[in-house]
Amino acid sequence: MKTTPQKFLLLALASCLPVFCFQAQAQIWTSAIGLYEFNNNLNDSNGLASSGTSWQRSTDSAVSAVYSNVGSSTLPGWDGVALSLASTRYVNLGQGASNEFQITGDLTLFARVNVTGTGTTLAIISKDGTAGNRSYALRLENITGSGGTLSSRFNGATTISHTSASITTGKWMDLAVVFDANDRIELYLDGVSVSTITSGVPASLTNNSTTPLLFGAVPQGSPIGADNWTGLMERAAIWNTALTDAEVLSLSVPEPQTVAMILSAGFFVVLWRIRRRRGQRI
Repeated sequence: MKTTPQKFLLLALASCLPVFCFQAQAQIWTSAIGLYEFNNNLNDSNGLASSGTSWQRSTDSAVSAVYSNVGSSTLPGWDGVALSLASTRYVNLGQGASNEFQITGDLTLFARVNVTGTGTTLAIISKDGTAGNRSYALRLENITGSGGTLSSRFNGATTISHTSASITTGKWMDLAVVFDANDRIELYLDGVSVSTITSGVPASLTNNSTTPLLFGAVPQGSPIGADNWTGLMERAAIWNTALTDAEVLSLSVPEPQTVAMILSAGFFVVLWRIRRRRGQRI
């Protein structure tokens, strides 16, 4: 069979797409200032930020973290282990190893979660403290078995939300928010943008040096730890940059090999149709 330039190009694309996709995803994960994969520990996988401490609000004391084996998946970075949060348990990350969570500019929050409990407000990632100490938060609201609301709040005042039947209990969801200072705030569900605001976006975030960053609770109350999350968290990540639509999508698409196969097949179909119209064989 004669190898035409078009076929050579398609074969080259098919061979390099898996590598390209993997490298792009890996670079985005490793660029996070905090990447918590909860693979039987509360460490930052990138080795930049502080490790978390599992805390029980009801006793206001440290407790052992609980992990669950959650099976296999084609989602990027999936390792089959998730942090299990219930009752009044949460993870306290403080300000970070070098105050890296005191973010005042661009920001991206990401969490892969499976909510098992219902409630008015279920905190996922929060540095949204008391009045005057509110910075950023990602959360779910009014969750039932038939739908709910994904929301995010900045400086205790600017809120963005999206309500959908797809935001519900008992399923894995990739949730993200991008804060692009003085430009836009955008919510994402499973890698797809679902809500954007461009008016009234703050020029900066509150420089919050006292309120800790929590996974699974809001740093409010005495003892702190309100609006507790109930469910599983497979990973959570924080960037001090505003990720693009394409970058957020890459965190939620299937594994690189699957993407490469789909794209390669698409190239072949397009070329086949073009040559068929011209009466040529491929």
